[in-house]
Amino acid sequence: MLRNCTNFDVGELRYSAGISVTYLSPFGPLTFYVATPFGDKKGDDTKSFDFTVGSGF
Repeated sequence: MLRNCTNFDVGELRYSAGISVTYLSPFGPLTFYVATPFGDKKGDDTKSFDFTVGSGF
């Protein structure tokens, strides 16, 4: 969490590239994500697969 905007460092940003697939099920949209993190550092909590149920914002 960013607690103080004056200490913001662009070099601390993390980024990734990947794809997503959305299936419009009768229960609502299901979205699956596969991504590869770039620029991750030791101690970062990374994952390459995720999914959501419901609509995004």
